[in-house]
Amino acid sequence: MTWLDKAIKAERGLPVPTPGRTIMYVRLPVAGQGDVALIVSLGENAKADPQLERLAKELAGQAGT
Repeated sequence: MTWLDKAIKAERGLPVPTPGRTIMYVRLPVAGQGDVALIVSLGENAKADPQLERLAKELAGQAGT
């Protein structure tokens, strides 16, 4: 399964790192059909560490997940 397939099928509110682990993707629910994507990065040379995952979860929570 490609990263995009995993990201699209991920549970809403659950951060999914890209293969290079520099970006976290989070699906957010919306009223009606569809989803919103929250994309979080600390920069192209940063790695997805617990800090990036916590940041993505916190922002997703503030967005209403």
